[in-house]
Amino acid sequence: MFRQDFKNEARYYILHLKDLEALKQLTRLEFKQVHDRHWQIECFHRVIKQVCNIEHFQVRDTQAIHNHFFCSLRAFAKLQKMRVDGLIDNLYQVSILRTKLSRDGAVGAKLVEIRVRFNRGKV
Repeated sequence: MFRQDFKNEARYYILHLKDLEALKQLTRLEFKQVHDRHWQIECFHRVIKQVCNIEHFQVRDTQAIHNHFFCSLRAFAKLQKMRVDGLIDNLYQVSILRTKLSRDGAVGAKLVEIRVRFNRGKV
């Protein structure tokens, strides 16, 4: 069991290994490496839900659900590529832009243009 202090709270982590002796010999560095990998998974889950909307679908057909999941994963991969290529600074940038356009009431032509540019990888 490890404790890590964050802003106003402490978080506790428990690791489970089949071999109790191996768990006892786990170093802080090894734990930090496991924690960092776990955090990357948590960030993926947050983005796939908040930005790629994997949980928001209006279909009940099995194939349609599979299509929606595939499209959400494809959107995540495209956003990652755009970030790596320097086209966006972070994975939330497209979502923030969409929200701003919605608030301004200028969704129409601008959003269509952004979607076309996004599909071409030029946003």
